[in-house]
Amino acid sequence: MAIILYNEKLLGQVLTLVTVSSVLVLVNFVGYKDSTRDILHLLEVIELMPKEKDIIAGSDSMIYETYVLGGSGIISLVINPFPELVVRIVNELENKNYESALLMQIKINRVRSILKSYGFSSGYREACRFRGIDCGDPYLSTEKMTEKQKEELEQKLTLEGLV
Repeated sequence: MAIILYNEKLLGQVLTLVTVSSVLVLVNFVGYKDSTRDILHLLEVIELMPKEKDIIAGSDSMIYETYVLGGSGIISLVINPFPELVVRIVNELENKNYESALLMQIKINRVRSILKSYGFSSGYREACRFRGIDCGDPYLSTEKMTEKQKEELEQKLTLEGLV
C-alpha cells in the first residue's frame, strides 16, 4: 500500500521536519500532501524530500507556489465547481507562463475565499448546484445556507464570471 503523508494544521499540529524525515525512509512512502499553507515549512520539506517522491499542494491557495518550488500535483476543492480554473493554472504553469499562472492563482484565491465564507463545504456545494451538479447537503446542519446566502453567493460568483 502506498503512503502519502498528509500535513494539515487544522487537524492539530503541523508535522515537524523530524516527523516528516522519519516517514521518508518507509518503503511504501510515495509523497507528501501539504495543507499547511506555510511556505517556509514547504521549502524545508522540499529540501528533505527525495526527487522521486511527489509533493502535492493540499490547498487551492498554494497551487502556484507548490508547483514553482517543485511540486507535482494538487488536491483541490475549487476544482469541483470550477474545474476550468484549476486546469488553466496547471496548463499555464506547465507552459511556464508564470505571470498568467500567478493571475489565475489570485483569482482562485478570491473564489476560494468567497466559497469558504459560507462554511467548510456549503459554498462549494451550492456553487456546484449553480453549475448543474448536485453534491447533496452539507453534513452539518449548521452549514445549510439560507436562500439569501445562496443568492448572495450566486451574485459574487457571477461577478467573477463563473456562473
